[in-house]
Amino acid sequence: YRDAYPDLVIQRRNDEFPALTAAIERAIPREARVRTRPAALVRNEPATAWCMAARGEAYLVYSMAGVAVTLDLSQETGRFALAWLDAAAGELRPTPELVTAGAPVTLTPPVAEAKQPWVAWLVRR
Repeated sequence: YRDAYPDLVIQRRNDEFPALTAAIERAIPREARVRTRPAALVRNEPATAWCMAARGEAYLVYSMAGVAVTLDLSQETGRFALAWLDAAAGELRPTPELVTAGAPVTLTPPVAEAKQPWVAWLVRR
C-alpha cells in the first residue's frame, strides 16, 4: 500500500509498540522509508528482529527485544552512517563511527541492557 498511498500509515489496534511506530514516522524521512522493502538480512534473533532495506542506500533494522542484531552487509560495499532511534525519547541518536559494508556487522543498541525496542537507521555515506 505504501507505493500507492505514501502518506498513509496503517496502525493496527494491537500495535504493541505505538510509540516506536510514531517515532519512526517522525524521525526518518518519508522519502527514504517508502523505498525500503523487507529484506532477509538479519542473521540472528529471527523472532524479534528484522530489516527493511533500500539495498545499497539505506537500512531500517528493528530489534524489538533491544538486543544486538547481526546484519548481513556482505553483498554491499562502502560505508554507512548509523543512528539509533530511541522510541522512548522519540529521537534519532547518531553514532560517530561509520559502519563498513562487505561483511556481516553486529549492531548493538546503545542501551542494550534496558531490553527496550530500538531501530537502527543506516544510510550510505
